[in-house]
Amino acid sequence: MKLPPPQVEKLSHAVLNRLAKRGLLSSSAGKEAVLSRIKTIILNELQVEDRLDDEVRTILESHRKEIDEGRVDYNKMFQMIKKKLVQERNIIL
Repeated sequence: MKLPPPQVEKLSHAVLNRLAKRGLLSSSAGKEAVLSRIKTIILNELQVEDRLDDEVRTILESHRKEIDEGRVDYNKMFQMIKKKLVQERNIIL
């Protein structure tokens, strides 16, 4: 995750305030429930890249022998696989 929790909190409040100011908030659950949902959405989006990186590491484990023998550069392969998955899945990072 690239944003620390205090920044996620601040961003969530900013989104909530902007939605309220524009009259786009119509929840009977109350502002705290909406704020909690906004935080959850932001955190999920921020974790997309972390989950993708974990998946790339898992894929690279199947090539551990080649990497250890120096036939494949780990960082280069990591970036190549990540780029391919991003393109295939239309992920915006």
